[in-house]
Order: sequence, then C-alpha cells, then structure tokens
Amino acid sequence: MWFTRSAFSENLLAEIEKQPAKGPRIVSKPERVFLIEVGPRDGFQGESQLIPKEQKIRWIQSALAAGAKDVQIASFVQSKIVPQMADAEEVCAALKIFRNQHPAFADARFSALALNPKGVERAITVGIDAIDISM
Repeated sequence: MWFTRSAFSENLLAEIEKQPAKGPRIVSKPERVFLIEVGPRDGFQGESQLIPKEQKIRWIQSALAAGAKDVQIASFVQSKIVPQMADAEEVCAALKIFRNQHPAFADARFSALALNPKGVERAITVGIDAIDISM
C-alpha cells in the first residue's frame, strides 16, 4: 500500500504519537478522504498480453462515468521493462482531449507514476495533472 505524506497525514501521525503506548489507539476521523483509482496504471502494467490504447482509454472513461474523480492513468517508465506503458503519452493526450470535450468530467484529475527524472520530464511534457514519484 502506498501513502503520500500530506498535512493530514502529518497531523494524524502526530495524534497517534500522543496516544498511550499500551491499549487501543484512538484517532479522530478525517474530514475528507481522497480515493485514487490506480487500476489503469497498476492493473494494466501487470498484464502479459498488450492492451490496445483504445481499450485502456475506454476503461478509464468508464471509471470516470462511474464516478472516479482522481485516476492514475499511466506510468512513465522504460517501455522495454514495462511494455504496457509504451503508449503512456498517447493515452494521456487522448484523455485530456476527452475531458476537455466533456464538461461533466472537467473536474477529473489524471496522475501518472514516474520513477526517475526522465519519467518526470515525460509526464511534464504531456501535461499530466499530477506526478506520483516513487523511490
């Protein structure tokens, strides 16, 4: 499971630290919870048979239609290592066009995973909304 540090997580960690070491730890519930659909990136990259970009785009559009607002759509990695992500730029570009043409999805946020500086550069070039960096 991946966690991103934020002001919320820092406050939560500080609150947990205040709790006694023995017995149950009680923390207050958060005001908001953010869910990120990572299926397109995490799910597609593990498939052995190549998935056509059109199918990836339709799946992501279906996730948006089902109510997903924040979707990790690609991974900017070496295509030799992860062949499923060789079309990451094309998928991102197509989904940006889709979002711009459909006002109902204007608030959708697309992110991508990058593992190195070259991946970050590729993500910036395509204009992804957010880059998730893992080291």
